[in-house]
Amino acid sequence: MQDGSGVSNVTATSAHAAHGWDATYGVKDFIRAQVERRWNLDRSEAAGEDWTVSVHILLDQNGRVRQAEIVADPRLGTDSAYRNFALSARNAVLLSSPLLILPGAYDIAKDIVVDFNVQQVSR
Repeated sequence: MQDGSGVSNVTATSAHAAHGWDATYGVKDFIRAQVERRWNLDRSEAAGEDWTVSVHILLDQNGRVRQAEIVADPRLGTDSAYRNFALSARNAVLLSSPLLILPGAYDIAKDIVVDFNVQQVSR
């Protein structure tokens, strides 16, 4: 419904809008997709592996990556191929800066951990 001034006095909502955890997953997927486009993965080193690395990302309001850290994993110190995979994911996050942030999603995106899987990026 609209006032005579052309301004709506009804709040628009969508029955399909994501709430809570679903919204978080949507934001993570959106960030992951942007990063994967910049990811220069060494496919020969990762062939046949099912590695996943988690990267803790801190963003400014404009989407600039302020910090990207690999979440601790024991393989980082023992498996050089995995370490290279993890570093390449972290570097892709840094190269993707500034990231686009979905409207209204900054509170979720500003401090987030995103998982990157070698099988998903290889598709």
